[in-house]
Amino acid sequence: MAVILFAATTTWTCPPNLNTIQVECYGGGGAGGGASSSSDGGSGGGGGAYALSFLPVVSGTTYTVTVGTGGTGVSAANGNIGGDTWFDTNGTILAKGGGAGLFSTTGSPAGGAGGAAGSSIGTVTNSGGTGGAGSSGVSGASGGGGGGAGTANGGGTGGSGATSGGTGGSLNGGNGGTGVGAGGTTGGAGLLAAGGGGGSSTTAASRSGGPGANGQVVITYPSRFNNIGLRPHPFSPGLSR
Repeated sequence: MAVILFAATTTWTCPPNLNTIQVECYGGGGAGGGASSSSDGGSGGGGGAYALSFLPVVSGTTYTVTVGTGGTGVSAANGNIGGDTWFDTNGTILAKGGGAGLFSTTGSPAGGAGGAAGSSIGTVTNSGGTGGAGSSGVSGASGGGGGGAGTANGGGTGGSGATSGGTGGSLNGGNGGTGVGAGGTTGGAGLLAAGGGGGSSTTAASRSGGPGANGQVVITYPSRFNNIGLRPHPFSPGLSR
């Protein structure tokens, strides 16, 4: 099998004698929520969704590969959402990015929603994990980021804020970033594809939530082709690596 991983937006040209490929898309993770000296602990960002499809392609044609970037944290404010990931067009196959973690001064903020399978496009779609909630109060710890979704399952839910901070969820996709305790540190970054960022804990100075991880696209196809009577290769989802 030929397996090509794209970690950034680019193009791909279909090689000769190939008419079907397996495409896997991972949405970008959302950033964690920020915190300030008078806020609650920030909540974790949501993990990105996952989508898989077998797609027809034409030899010699160049296709767009769009990789969603992870959301960036904002000081003493809500984080930014993760970007969507797709191949060719956003109506061909699509994995939604994760929602942003929140900043709050009015109580424990809810974690960012994971990228939704229902809003994604593919033969197989799984949702990213929800970020963990931040703890209320000016000494509140932050929530962990939600895990990125994978081939077989959705992403895990990030841990809620606690003295030691929440732990990012994980499954087949990337792990979420770890939340942080009451000590005024920035939330951990999302790990691997699609993980959401951890929130920032309360501190004497304003801080940003952790960034979400970027998404990715993985293309898999037979490494050798029969030039006569080529048919779609019956490789199975989840066995591409």
